[in-house]
Amino acid sequence: MQQAQLHRAAGGVRAALLAGEALALPLQWLAEAAGAEAVLLVRDTSERVQEISCSPSAMEATLDYLAGRRPPDSRAHRVQLSLQNGFLGDYDSFRPEEIARDAYYQEFLRGYGVGWHAAALLAQEGSCQTTLSFKRRFKDGHFDRDELDGLNAILPHLRETASFAHALGLAEIAGAARGGTTYLLDGLLRCAMPGAVEPVPGSNAAVIFRDGVPEAAEASERAHFHGALLRASQPPFAIQTLLLTAPQGGERSIVRLASSAGSALSLFHATRVVMIVTPVEAEREPGDMIVPALIDDFKLTPAEARAAALVGSGWLPAHAARRLGISEGTLRNQLKAAYAKLGVTRQAHLTRIVNALDMQH
Repeated sequence: MQQAQLHRAAGGVRAALLAGEALALPLQWLAEAAGAEAVLLVRDTSERVQEISCSPSAMEATLDYLAGRRPPDSRAHRVQLSLQNGFLGDYDSFRPEEIARDAYYQEFLRGYGVGWHAAALLAQEGSCQTTLSFKRRFKDGHFDRDELDGLNAILPHLRETASFAHALGLAEIAGAARGGTTYLLDGLLRCAMPGAVEPVPGSNAAVIFRDGVPEAAEASERAHFHGALLRASQPPFAIQTLLLTAPQGGERSIVRLASSAGSALSLFHATRVVMIVTPVEAEREPGDMIVPALIDDFKLTPAEARAAALVGSGWLPAHAARRLGISEGTLRNQLKAAYAKLGVTRQAHLTRIVNALDMQH
């Protein structure tokens, strides 16, 4: 287990969570760096599993697990994880003779060639918890104490990432996207935001809700919007962008629809589709603490932080450059440097980070 490789792989998971991208491949790379066959991120309660993101090698076993094609999971109530503890191996919770006669280990796990775990709690919110579990092939032996200590070296980094990923979701749940309002839609494509204030039919908004389901306010645009919503929610999960018009001469809005399947929002909040409604030409000043947070938390220079704060708050690059009194070329160079330090590649990723920082500070 090479620590440098392990830290690089953990950084890949962090980048995927911050960017809201699929976690499957970053998790696979993390598993390989840890000397494991697979790794799973699981959000559950004491009653049921809410969401699982896993490396591709664990997909078949995960589907069988969720479908109930397995003996009772002896680990579910036996393994006691805590934020005060690090990674636990199998022998931290079971005696060898117990594992040797346990149906879950011997019939289900060994049927897929795995049998050993290193598991840790990443985040806890009320009765819900998010755990990370490495799975190793049975023939490779259990995780020993030195290997668990090696994984513990990246655990603070992973827990910080989980906390920040949760903040990203909170920023969107609260509708804190500057210049726009974000709605989280569940598996039935209904608004899943607790306490959300929904535009009602007849109001001067481009998107309205009926029984929690969004639709275009203008009747002539509803079929187009409905088709885009379905395309965003079903494979291959194409991102949709529409320009909708509010009735009675109201302002136009850009509506972006994106699936959260396999991403931080899906894992940390029961969300199928993210919908962002942004009034055209909405550009607002970033919060007072965003620039200092970008400097302190991500080591951006003051110039890079000012550029990132404006563009992440919805400003067009040309407008942000004029606001800062610099050329657009200079602004783009500053953004390029900021993206590298933040570990992101697109403006949408930057916006998510700015929103989360605004919520945290």
